[in-house]
Amino acid sequence: IAFTHAQALTRLGRNAEAVTAQKASMDARIAAVGPNSPDAIGAYFTYAQMLQRADHDAEAEIYARMAVDIATDHVDRKHPSYARALEALGLLLSRTGRRVESLSYLQRAIAIKRETVGTDSLYFQFGLQNLGTVLLPLERYADAEPLFMEAERGFREIEGENSPQSARALAFAGAASLALGHRSDAIERLKAALGRVRAGSDKDMDIGQRAYPYLIPALIETGRTDDARSAAAAFAAETAQLDNAPAFPLAQAAML
Repeated sequence: IAFTHAQALTRLGRNAEAVTAQKASMDARIAAVGPNSPDAIGAYFTYAQMLQRADHDAEAEIYARMAVDIATDHVDRKHPSYARALEALGLLLSRTGRRVESLSYLQRAIAIKRETVGTDSLYFQFGLQNLGTVLLPLERYADAEPLFMEAERGFREIEGENSPQSARALAFAGAASLALGHRSDAIERLKAALGRVRAGSDKDMDIGQRAYPYLIPALIETGRTDDARSAAAAFAAETAQLDNAPAFPLAQAAML
């Protein structure tokens, strides 16, 4: 009950209250199964995630590292909590500006997932995508691109041709290919990502926010001005429909 309460609170943006609820969940879990069980490890890194959302980064890192240390000492590598603990710490380090340090944890998590649960799961594909999104701002585009393309294929095989997650991975791959100077590939991937989402039952505005800022300049650079203008108009219209229409995305859409 406390875990579900914490999830509801964080989705409402009430992060300080979510921390309190998740602490109650973690304490109950430890009392029930002991401090070194796989279930307790999940409680530690979930609590760390809640702390990070509430801007308590230093305390969040303590619990994320605790999850990794206890997993390493007490849990079989084949248990999902082992890899998830590594991944949670890697993502926390990335989100607090230590991307280079985060890489080893994310890479270890993927290697363990590949070895223990295989590649036919969303659990594995999200790991690939997470690592790719850390490599992008480090400008390691050639390393990120194949990760996104592997995730794209995996999401599509599991969720179907119009998988929103596959579209998201394809948009990231397009961004990487554009950075590598492969404009034609980038345009093809970014347009395919947008089309794939629109073919589904719901339009995913998040894909547009990821794809259009790369697609529009690529179209301009290749002389496809009319296509760029149409894409920019669509971007502005979709951005205006976002919840609360944040000022920065609106300004970016207007500029493009």
